[in-house]
This record gives sequence, structure tokens and C-alpha cells, in this order.
Amino acid sequence: MSSLFEEEVEEDDDEEEYDDDGEGEEARNMQRVVAARERAHAERRKNKEKERLESMADRYDNADNDDYSGDEDDSGGRYRAHTDIMEKGRLPSITDPKLWMVKCIPGREKDLCFALMRRFIEYEYSDKPLMIKSVIHVENLKGHIYVEAHKQPHVQQAIKGLQALNQYRQRLVPTEEMTTVMDCVKKVDAIKTGAYVRLKRTAYKDDIAQVLDHDETKATVTVRLVPRLDFEHILARDQQKTEEYLTKRKVKPKQKLFNADEIRALNLQDEAFAITKPPPRGGRTVEIFDKQRFNDGFLIKNINLAALVVDGVQPTLEEARRFDESEDQTMLDNTRKPLTLQKGEVVKVTEGELKDLMGVVDRIEDGKVFVIPRHKDLSELDFPVSQLKKFFKNGDHVKVTDGVHKGETGLVVKVDGSTITFLDDLSMEEVKVFDRDLSLTDEVSSGVDRLGQYALHDLVQLNPHTVACIVKVEREAFRVVDQTGQSRLVKAQEVQQKKFNTRAVSLDSQQNQVKMNDVVNVISGAATGSQGTVKHVYRLFLFLHSRERLETSGIFVVKAREVLRVGGGQNGTSSAPSGSNRPFIPQSPRLHGGAGMMQMGGARGRGGDRGRGRGRGRGRGGQDELQYQTVSIRNGPYKGYVGVVKEVNEKHARVQLNSVMKLITVDKDKLLVRNKDGTIASNSGGHYARGGGGSNNNSQSNISIGSQTPAYGSQTPRYGSQTPRHMGKVAVHRHFT
Repeated sequence: MSSLFEEEVEEDDDEEEYDDDGEGEEARNMQRVVAARERAHAERRKNKEKERLESMADRYDNADNDDYSGDEDDSGGRYRAHTDIMEKGRLPSITDPKLWMVKCIPGREKDLCFALMRRFIEYEYSDKPLMIKSVIHVENLKGHIYVEAHKQPHVQQAIKGLQALNQYRQRLVPTEEMTTVMDCVKKVDAIKTGAYVRLKRTAYKDDIAQVLDHDETKATVTVRLVPRLDFEHILARDQQKTEEYLTKRKVKPKQKLFNADEIRALNLQDEAFAITKPPPRGGRTVEIFDKQRFNDGFLIKNINLAALVVDGVQPTLEEARRFDESEDQTMLDNTRKPLTLQKGEVVKVTEGELKDLMGVVDRIEDGKVFVIPRHKDLSELDFPVSQLKKFFKNGDHVKVTDGVHKGETGLVVKVDGSTITFLDDLSMEEVKVFDRDLSLTDEVSSGVDRLGQYALHDLVQLNPHTVACIVKVEREAFRVVDQTGQSRLVKAQEVQQKKFNTRAVSLDSQQNQVKMNDVVNVISGAATGSQGTVKHVYRLFLFLHSRERLETSGIFVVKAREVLRVGGGQNGTSSAPSGSNRPFIPQSPRLHGGAGMMQMGGARGRGGDRGRGRGRGRGRGGQDELQYQTVSIRNGPYKGYVGVVKEVNEKHARVQLNSVMKLITVDKDKLLVRNKDGTIASNSGGHYARGGGGSNNNSQSNISIGSQTPAYGSQTPRYGSQTPRHMGKVAVHRHFT
């Protein structure tokens, strides 16, 4: 029996082995099928991607063909399109992981990045690995880190439990901004003490500052600059009127060095003012006002390096002079701008054994300047740029190559070390610049007369209480003369608006109206004896222009009461033209008021010796007595103007105005005759004169006529009884139906 069972067991084992072999083969076949399917699927995806890229390349190639000219088989356009596609293919897409900004405690950014990295490694092979891809800390971004993940819950899971990170709020970075996070920050060269920088923000934007110290660990710079203190704001704050003042303030305060005595005079010291703070630089007193530090009149500030413009900052001569007055030579040497030389320029050696040697630049190679010395015993020599400086002498014609005065030309009148003073060809004013910013030239600059919406000689508003006339246009600023006569340089952004005052009127010393384009004589004040044309009228101030003045483009300012309009009254009245030989002869009211006037179109009328009074008679006599008389206009648009009558007809007169050199036609009723001393003729009452008759038909000389007062006998009533004038008549009435 046992053998029987053993045989059956062996048979069963054989069957099982047979069955196992069949199942294994079937599994292997299935694996091969699945693998083949996966390979086919991958191949199809690869082919689709290839077709998509080719179609996009063709599309870009066709677009480039519109702007690209060449042979049909040229592959340049296709290559550019393919390159563009490859570059864009590296940019993040909507299928890539997102970037989430997480707020953290400032100063712990790097520690938190390492903590998240260690946590990721710890959970990598656990049941719940972290789903984040990377952690990024940007050096110049304080208090934030970036976490890369597909979803926000993945970020929240990773940072859970880290108290230094904000657990509840993460901000998604837009896809188009993700690349900017990885931008490389340009390495800033070491900032030297004494270097010049400009500020980017706050009320000190674009102001020049000088470096006192640089803390690389905190990325901060200690600078000094000219303060802009707003005392009105401080007073308003003390009086709890800050909001009201800020709504009115539109212009940032002016630059002015700090003066402790001025603060004390304004009674602003109180608790905000002290002189007990330890000095930041050895041995110097620091004054504290309004929670700000001041030293030698300059404001001392600690500023983040990112808020400063460091590269390529060059101060103007005026800006540099403020700092140079209180600094040592070491600091000035650190700020020296590299010298730029060209072939043919005259240079002078400043250091070494050949100091003070003169020469002409021949060429520049590998940072060395080859100079031909002005010495018969020396041949060509080479020097480093640092040992040379440009040389100029009085009488050289130069051109400014850099700085505020770039492009201006002039004649050198003074050489003082590294500072050159030249007389500008256009403004005829003295300009001071550094020698490094000059070069010899034969050309004469044409200058500019417009910057933006403002032009030369425009009247502009600087602040609610100050207006000024532009006398020079520079690259980014204006030279102006304000209503007090002070000349100064203002930046374009400091100008509020242009003033349009073409109709403004003021009164001169004789109460004559003064308008734009009038010619006036200055009879008192600092400019006594000058004559000018009125460019602008602002309240009681006149901006005059004179070609005889070279400074400030001929513009100067006087008060209206200090001038007398030419032809406008005493000392300014023009006499009759030399062509009029009529002497002044006292006449009777009848003859002086006669109306027998010569007409421009020929004489006609019923005048004669029996004129009808009020100047209505029209005679055929000689020349009209109004002609060539000096008259003033008593009303109308030219009221107050003085001129000479050139032509006369029955109702009108042609008057040549003295102040504006203009010929106008005026009704004779609007004219007042002036005597030679400028006073109004006593018998001048409109229409030249209102009484008397016409001219003598026989053209009898006025001087040959005897006393003719009264002109006629008693004529009251003038005519006999004439009432009623006509026969009695019955009034006509309308018949009503």
C-alpha cells in the first residue's frame, strides 16, 4: 500500500511541476507584451514630440521669412527659430513644479533651508515622503525663502512644525516671474571710503552722497549727504497739522547744510535736539535733530546697499566742492575719475622722476600711454594713465566732454590746479569744470533752447511763492533768474509748471501801463540807466531783456515802479518826427479847437470860418493840426499808450506807438494831445478838441491872426424864435377794424 501511495504522490508532484512551468511561461509572455506596449507608447510619444517641434520650427521659420531675405534653401531662419524654441523650452511651463514664497524670521533663511533639506532626507524612504522639489534662499531677499512643489499642501506638509516659518500663508510666484528669482546678482566692487553714490528712493532720490563706511556683513553703507530738512513739516507736526500740510506740499525741501543756530532760533530744539550722542567717527561732534544725525552740516545715514546707485556716479563741480571743503586729500584721491585720453592731447606728468614734463599723446596700448615729450633730448616715452593729467593754458578753446556742461565750448580764462575756468561761447558766463572733462576743440557749440515742455526765456513756477525765467537750458536742469534777481540751477523735476502771463499788466513810475514787449527805461534801483524789453510781468516785478547784458542771457529783474515806459510820460515821451517843422504857438480856444481838418482822401466840407462847434465842421484848409502831434490813447485795448499821429481823416487817425513800434488806427475821440513836457494839453478833451470852428480857407498863418476871443458876438439864442418849427398838424391814428 505504501508503494502505491508513493507513486501517486510522485505523479501529483509531476503534475504540479508541469502546472508551475506553464504559469511561469504565461507570466513571462505577459511581461514581454507589456514591455512591448510601453516601448511602442514611448516611441509614439517621442514621435509626437518630434512632430510638434518640427511644426513649430516650420511656423517660426515662415514667420522669420517675412523679415529674412535669402535663398529658399537657406537654413538661417530655421536655425534661429530652432534656437528660440530650445531657449523657450527651458523656461518653466504650467506642467512644471510651482514656486511658493514663504515668509520667515529675518536672519534665519539659510538655517531653515538646511532644516528642510534634512527633513526631506529623513522622510525620503518612509511611508509619507515630502513632495517638495527644492528650497531656495535669495541673498538679497530678507525674511523669505522659496519652496518648489506642485501643490500648496505639499509645501504646508513640509514646513509643518517649523515655528520660524509662516504656516498659514504661502504666496504663489507667477510662472513668468520664476526665472527672475534665479537671476545672478552682479557682484559689486568693494566700495572705497570717499566714493560718491546716489540714492534711489525717498526725498533724497538722485541726491549725491559720499561713503564714510561700508559694512559688508550687513550690506549697509554709512554715507553723508546734504540734508533736506522741512521745518514747516516739523512745525505742523508739533501743532498736529501734519495731514493738512502734507496735502498741500508738492515740492521736496531744498538742500541746505544743517545749522544748529538756525534750529535754536526757530525754537525747535526741545526734546528732539541734543549734542550728547557719541560721534560715529573719531573725535567729531555729532548733532541730533529730529532723530537724525548731523556732522559738519551733513546728514549721516546708514543705507542699504540696494538703495544706492554705486557704478558710474560722477558728481558735478558744485556737488563735489561741498564735500571737498571738509575732506582730506586721501578721500579725494579715492574718488578721482579715471582719465580718458585721445591722440594729440597735451598732457603733463604728475608723478615720478619726470614730473612736470610736457608732451603730446601719440597712442595708447595695453593701458599705457605713449607720449612724445616736448624736449629735444627725449624720445617717445610711455606712462601709466595714473601719472598723467591734461594740460590747458589761458586762451585755449575747449569743449566739455562729460558732466552737467557736456557739449559746451568756450575760451579758457583761468587755470587753478585741476579746475579750469572758461568763458562760455553762448552765455558769455564763466564756467568751472575739472580738467579731465575737457578737450581742445575748434568747434563752437550751438547750445540747446528746449528741455521737455520748457524753452529758453519761459516763465516757470518753482513753488507757490517763486517764479523764475529760464536763462539757460542744460542737459537735465535749467539756469534760472527768479523774481528777486537771484540766479540758480534747478533740476527739471523741480519745475512745477509754465506760467502764461501774456495779458499781465503793471504800472510804471508815472502810472503808465506796462505790458509784455514794451520798451522801458530803468530810472532807479541797481540797474539805473539800463533799457530793456519786457519779457514777462509778474505782479510788481518785470523780467527785462537787454542785448547789452552778457550775463544771464540778457535777462534781469526790476520792480515796475523803478522803470518808465518809453513814450509813456515824463522823460520817456517821444517828440514829433523831424519832418514836422510846426513850432509850438499858443492859440485861442477857437483856433486850437477848429475842425477844419485835412482828409487823407481829399478835402471836402462845409467848414471855413463858420464851423459849427464840437469839432463838426469840415474845412478845406491846410494840414490837420492833429497830424504829427504826440498823443495818448484814453480808452480801448491800447489805453495808456503814447504815440505820434501819422495820418488823419474825418473820424480816424493813424498812430505810431512808441513802445511797441506798431502803427494802429484809432478814433480821434479816443486821443488826448500831450505837450512837449509830457503833460496833457488843457484843451484836449477827446476828438483832439471839442470847440471852435474850421480852418481858415485862405490858409492864413496862425501867427498873423490877432485876438479872436470871442470868435463871434453874442449868439444866445443862436437863432430867432422858431417854435413851432412847422405848421400845426394832427397826429395820424391807425384805424381799427
